[in-house]
Amino acid sequence: GDGGGWSVAADWHATSGMTNSLWHLVETTAAVAAATREPNLRERFHGDEYFIPIIDQLLGSRTGSTIKARRHVYKRAQEYMIEDGRLWKVGDKQSRRVPRVECIPSREGFNTALKAHMENGHWDVDITKLWLRDRYFWPHID
Repeated sequence: GDGGGWSVAADWHATSGMTNSLWHLVETTAAVAAATREPNLRERFHGDEYFIPIIDQLLGSRTGSTIKARRHVYKRAQEYMIEDGRLWKVGDKQSRRVPRVECIPSREGFNTALKAHMENGHWDVDITKLWLRDRYFWPHID
């Protein structure tokens, strides 16, 4: 049947040698550690409407004013990580040629692209875009 005719003995833990089943939880998650270690990450992306909610989500802050908005940010943030004071977009094998790329604020995108073009032998647009996409991500990189 359905298991309704039997139960576990009340003193089952006494025979198995278990003493206490208590867990001591200490909040030392990577997000909390990153929040104390990476204060200038938020400053670097200040005013960037795309990345700030993702950074806040990764650092453990509450984001979004509605449940739907919070769920959306949570889902988007799963593609990112914070390491060494930088925000990274993490790719999977199906969608990216490289395992991760550094995220930069949108306002830095043009200067980064111009610098890549100048320092890499004045490649044409398509080659420069490929080079940039293998190293960086920002919204509307195309």
